[in-house]
Amino acid sequence: MMQTSQATIYISDKARAKAISFIRAAEDVKLKAYPDSGGVLTIGYGHVIHDVDILPPSSPLNCAAMPDRFLQTAAGQRMAANLVITPAIAEYLLQTDLALAAGAVGELSKTVHLNSNQQAALIALVFNIGVSAFNGSTLIKKIKLNRPIAEIEHEFLRWRFDNGKENAGLLSRRKAEFTLYVCARDL
Repeated sequence: MMQTSQATIYISDKARAKAISFIRAAEDVKLKAYPDSGGVLTIGYGHVIHDVDILPPSSPLNCAAMPDRFLQTAAGQRMAANLVITPAIAEYLLQTDLALAAGAVGELSKTVHLNSNQQAALIALVFNIGVSAFNGSTLIKKIKLNRPIAEIEHEFLRWRFDNGKENAGLLSRRKAEFTLYVCARDL
């Protein structure tokens, strides 16, 4: 069972629903492991495979055979080889990753008022770039300082690179996230 952090309390249900809808539209579900455009091993709805323990042993979705599908690399790091998951596991990973992203945005929402569109846009961004990257970003600093919207837009668009190269898909995604962020009407 996923645990909810105190920070996610600051996220509205509307924001959660909008974020998950945005993420589902941006991330095609893939049940077989694949390298993303940057070569990062990924599965499900853009879930980055970090190690052999994708699911906690206590998860009802955990499969005893799953670790057998992992190989040990020469460097001692583990990587998935031909890993295939079920739609239920893809959904579990999506919800887990969403909770982490919502937690990071919830922390920001403790100190800065964000409407549900802003929360959803930031959750979608954090889902894609990661909590650590978001927490260390100039974007979060400018949001906290209530900088002009043009500066916020510039910071969103800075996250359009993959391995140092501009990625048209990421640029399109950042523009869509920013459009949601500035939308005053509650969608």
